[in-house]
Amino acid sequence: MRLFSKLFRLGSLYISQKMVVAAIHYTVMNIDEQQEQREKAEKYDRMQAQLRLMCELTEGRRSGEEEGWISSEDVRNHFRARANAK
Repeated sequence: MRLFSKLFRLGSLYISQKMVVAAIHYTVMNIDEQQEQREKAEKYDRMQAQLRLMCELTEGRRSGEEEGWISSEDVRNHFRARANAK
């Protein structure tokens, strides 16, 4: 399924045209509503990023406890070598 979206401005209103396959849906909202939707989307994206980070940190901690920790000097050397390779 493909989603196509266009946004039109009519004075202080925004009209969003969304087409899903062959159906067309219109939404009329004012600028405040659009800003609110944008803020909700940004908050959702931040929450998703925080969740991914927390999962990666948990996986790193688990790995360190099971397989042993790497010294901070080894980590620095690893990233210096990667930076110099580019």
